[in-house]
Amino acid sequence: MQLVLTEDQALLARTANEFITASEPLARLRKLRDSRHERGYALDRLVRMAELGWTGIPFADADGGLGLGLAEVVLVTEAMGRGLAPEPYIPSIVLAGRAVALGGSAQHKATWLHPAIAGQKVLALAHSRRRGRFDLTRAPVHAIRVDGGFQLAGEHVIKGGLSLDFPTYDINKDNDGTPVFTYAATQNTGNGNQAYNFASPFRLQYGTGNPFLNTSNKQYGVYLQDDWTPIKQLTLNLGIRWDYESNMLNTHAVTDPNGADTLRRYANQLLVPLDLNRYIATGSNRNTFKKAFQPRVGFSYSVDPAGRTTIFGGWGLYYDRIPFDVAVDEKLKITHPTFFTQFAPKGVAPAAGQVAWNDSYLTASRATLDAFSRATGVPELWVYDNQYKIPRSTQWSVGVRQLLPAGLAASVSYNNQRSKDLFTQGLANVRLNPDGSCCYGFGPPAFLWNQHGYANIIYSSNDGQTWYSAVSATLDRAYSRPSLDAFGWGAGLAFNYAKRELQGIDNQGDTFAFPTTSAIPKHPSNDEKYRLVANWITDIPYLWGIQYSGLATFGGKQRIDVGCTRFCPFFQAGGYTLPGTFPYQNVDMRLRKDFPRFGRSATAVGFTFDVFNALNHDNLGCWNTNVTNAAGAHDVNFGKATCVVSDARRYQFGAELNF
Repeated sequence: MQLVLTEDQALLARTANEFITASEPLARLRKLRDSRHERGYALDRLVRMAELGWTGIPFADADGGLGLGLAEVVLVTEAMGRGLAPEPYIPSIVLAGRAVALGGSAQHKATWLHPAIAGQKVLALAHSRRRGRFDLTRAPVHAIRVDGGFQLAGEHVIKGGLSLDFPTYDINKDNDGTPVFTYAATQNTGNGNQAYNFASPFRLQYGTGNPFLNTSNKQYGVYLQDDWTPIKQLTLNLGIRWDYESNMLNTHAVTDPNGADTLRRYANQLLVPLDLNRYIATGSNRNTFKKAFQPRVGFSYSVDPAGRTTIFGGWGLYYDRIPFDVAVDEKLKITHPTFFTQFAPKGVAPAAGQVAWNDSYLTASRATLDAFSRATGVPELWVYDNQYKIPRSTQWSVGVRQLLPAGLAASVSYNNQRSKDLFTQGLANVRLNPDGSCCYGFGPPAFLWNQHGYANIIYSSNDGQTWYSAVSATLDRAYSRPSLDAFGWGAGLAFNYAKRELQGIDNQGDTFAFPTTSAIPKHPSNDEKYRLVANWITDIPYLWGIQYSGLATFGGKQRIDVGCTRFCPFFQAGGYTLPGTFPYQNVDMRLRKDFPRFGRSATAVGFTFDVFNALNHDNLGCWNTNVTNAAGAHDVNFGKATCVVSDARRYQFGAELNF
C-alpha cells in the first residue's frame, strides 16, 4: 500500500496550506461570525478554489473534473480544517456533487454539477432531516416551488410527555390555635353599640379540635406538541395539554350535618342566595373536573433568510389549580373549627349572645379555653360549590426580535393575559349597605346567625377575574470572549410597562373577597407600572482572571390606596403614587475567581464576593395614606413611609467546589 505522497499530491497539499493560511483564517472566521454574514462564508473564495482545481478533484474527466480520488480530497479538506475555512467544500462538492455525478442525468449534471465545479453554484444534499437521528429511510419533507426553483419544507418534530404524581399529605394546620382577644372603644355585638373603652375585649377568636388531616390527590398530565416547519423561515408550534386531579377540591366532602340542617331551615335569611343542592355536599355529588384541555399555538417567522429579523407570537389556554391550602379548610373547619365568643363590657350584665368577662380568661390554659370556647362560642360554617370551576386564563403575545451588529440582539413584545373563574370565598350572611359602606348583617335588624349556631356562612364562588397587559423591550449581548488573550463581556437591559386590573378581589393572589366578590368592582391593581432591569458580566483585564457581574433593578410608579378601606368615606383606590421616578432601587454586585484544575483532576474551586444593595438605597414601605375625618382631611404624616422593604447594604463571601 502506498503511504507516501506522490510529487503531485505533495504539491497539492502545500498549495492548499499556503492558500488557506495566507488569508489570516482565524481573523476572517471571526469577522464572518461577528458580522452575522448571511452565508457564513465567502463566494469569491469558493470561486478561487474552483480556479485552483479543487472542486473538480472527485469527478471524472467526462463530468468536467480532474479524475482524481479520495486521497486528494483529504489533502484539501485537511488544510481547510487546519485553517478553519468555512467554505462548504464537503457539503457542496464531496456529498451533493458526487450524488449528482453518480445518479444524475446529463441534464442534471449540466444544470447543477458543472456550475458547482466552476464555483458558480453551491449544492446541498437533502439526505436527512433535523433531529432525524440519521435514519435515511425516513425524511418526511416535500419540495415547494419558489422563484427560480424548489425549496424543501414540511419538517415535523413531534414531542410528547406524561406526568404522574400520587402525593399524600399529612397536614397539621392549627389555625387560630393561639387565642385572639379583640379590643375596641365601642362595638356592636348584636345588641347595639356598647362602650368597652379598651378595658376588656369584646370578642375571643379561638380554634380548637383536631388540626391533623391526612389526604391525597392523584395528578395526571399529558401533552403533545408538533414543531412544524412548513417553509424554511416559518416554524409553527401546535400543541395541546390535558391535566386531571382526583381530589383538587375534596371530591368526597360531606357538609357538617348540623350546618346542613341550619342552612335548609334558614336559607331565606341568607343575604347571598345559595342553591343548597350545589353547596351541601353529600360525599357523592361533587365531581372532578375532566375537561382541562389546553390548546397552544405559537409561531416564529424569519423575515430574511439569515434570520436577522424574526417575528414571533403565540396563544394558549391554561388551567390553574385551586390552592390546596384553601381547599383543605372545608374539612378542617369541621374537625378544627374556630369559635367566636362575644363578651359583655367589663362589669356589665351580658345580653343575648354575650358572656360576662373575666380577667382570668387571658391566662387560661388551652384545655380551659377548649371547653370554654365550645360551650360559649359559635363556629363558622364553610360550604364549597359542588359545581366548582377551575381557574383558567387565556394568554397571547406577539413581538419582533432583531439581531444587531457587535453581537447585540433586541426585542419588543406585547403580552396579554385574561384570567377567569378565580376561586374565591365570601360571606353569605353579610352585604354592603346601599351607600357602599360596611356592613349589613353583623347585628340587628339583620338575621343573627350567631343565635342559631354559626358566626358566619363562608361560601365559595368563581367570580374573580383579572386583566393584564404589558409591553416589554430587551437589549442583550451574550457573554463572549474573542480569544484566551482578550477579555469577554456580556450585558442585558430589559424594560417592562404593565397594567393589571382586578374584579372580585382586592389584591392579586387574594382568595377571600370581603364581604363578597360582587362588592368589588373592576379596579386597577396597586402594583408597579414599570420596571427596568440591567445585568452585566465582564472579565477584568490584568486582575488575575477575576470576573465582575451585577444585577440592577429599578421599579417605579407604584400606586396605593388612600383611606382606611374601600368602605370608608373618601376612599380612593390607587389614589397615591409613590414619589420619584424609581422609588425601588436595588443593585447587587459580585466578584468571582475560578482557579484552574490541577492536572487531570475534575475538581475545580471558585471564590465569590457579593455586595447586596450596593448603593445602600432605602426602599421604603408602610406608607401613611390615612384620611383622618369625614371631611377627607389627610393625616399629618400623609405620604410618609414607616418601614423599609429591603435590607441595608450587606456583604457575603462564598466558596464553590465542583468535582
